[in-house]
This record gives sequence, structure tokens and C-alpha cells, in this order.
Amino acid sequence: MWQEGRYRQWITALEPYYRAGMEIFHFFGHMHFDAFQVVRSCSQTEPTSNLECSGDPLGSMMTVPSISFAFPAANPAIRLLEWKVAAIDTHFSQLSLSLSDMHTYTADLHKANTVGVLEWTKEYSFRTAFNLSSLCPTALSDLVERMAKVDSPEWDQYRGAEAGSTIYCKGWVRDEGKPADSHCAQG
Repeated sequence: MWQEGRYRQWITALEPYYRAGMEIFHFFGHMHFDAFQVVRSCSQTEPTSNLECSGDPLGSMMTVPSISFAFPAANPAIRLLEWKVAAIDTHFSQLSLSLSDMHTYTADLHKANTVGVLEWTKEYSFRTAFNLSSLCPTALSDLVERMAKVDSPEWDQYRGAEAGSTIYCKGWVRDEGKPADSHCAQG
């Protein structure tokens, strides 16, 4: 997704704002699947060719599922972002926003083609699906650590143990009954 060196450049430019307490979320489209990445600080000792940094968790990047049908084959999906609003001062002259949850809705194209109606249903809540108290960088980093463990139930859910939904590589079962998630791997 990033040209060599550009990720480090981008995160290094934003790091002072993260460190000042700003919550910065990066939302991307055009990926046609549902995925996330923890933004980490970049140390000066890491090779500049690294596409990712390995320091403290600072924020997150979220790709949003696609509303169009494309490769990998997946049902269309949309995401509703839930924000928490809090007053910074007693006069409510300054407010802060923090991402509270993400709700993903999907439509089953096979069913729509069979019955002639496209119905959107809630697929999942990010916080509920992954048992998170918040979507802060530390909580997401902890989730990634749990996913890295062998036989992680969170990883199985994320990579798509079931067909028909949008989480990361969750394979849409093709007409011939073969799951489309064979390119997913843990690690």
C-alpha cells in the first residue's frame, strides 16, 4: 500500500501531533476488504527501508470494505463510525472526539439475486466482535498481539473462518463452493 520510505515519512510527520494527544485515524477505501493496521512510532535505529515502524502504538489505519463487487470476491459493505464526544472544558467551548466503535453492514448478493431485493444487515461491531473496551491504539495493539498467537480465535474470526462476510479475507463462497480466502496467512 505504501511506496518504500513514504510510510515512515508520513508517520514521522504526524508523530508530534500523536504525541501531543491528538487522536488521528486514517481511513482508506478502494481496498475492497475490511482490514486495520496499528500505527507505531518510527525509531531512528530502524532501517529506513522498513515499510512499517515497530515503536509505541500511536494510532490506527482502517481500510473500509467496498460497496462494489471486485477481487477478492466479496459482498458489498458499508461502515458506520460511532464517535464519543467529550467536553474538554467546563464551558463546552472545546470538544474532543474519539472513535468509539465501527459497525459494518453488508448485503448478500446471492440472496438479492434470488429474491430480487437487496437487504443490508449489520455484520458486526468491531468492539464487540473483538471484545475491546475501546479502539485506542494500545487496545488495538493488544488485539494484534492476541491475533499473532497460534490458534488465536481472534485471528480465525479476522481472517474469515466463515464465508459470506467482509472481515479481511473472509471468503465469499463462490458458486462452485470454494472459499476465496486461501491467500490469508497468520503472522
